[in-house]
Amino acid sequence: MKTKSYAEKVRAADPRQWEAVGARIEAADLISNLMAKKKLTKTALAKLLGVSQPTVTVYLSGAQNLTVTKLAEILHALGHRLVLKAAPLKKT
Repeated sequence: MKTKSYAEKVRAADPRQWEAVGARIEAADLISNLMAKKKLTKTALAKLLGVSQPTVTVYLSGAQNLTVTKLAEILHALGHRLVLKAAPLKKT
């Protein structure tokens, strides 16, 4: 019998929390990818947003629960707009 990984245990214990963590990481990845495409540093993005570079680092860590408003502001600074959509959950 295969032992469950830590991630599998967390996902099984609280699927809603797992989805929330995934959304935070997805948002951080989106910001990071757009920064890379624009060749922007954390310091440059911080200046555009009027925040400190450490604040941008927190945004990129995926640890911060960004509001929809804050995510929209960040994406706007990166030349994009936020578009929300829902996808059905996969049955396990």
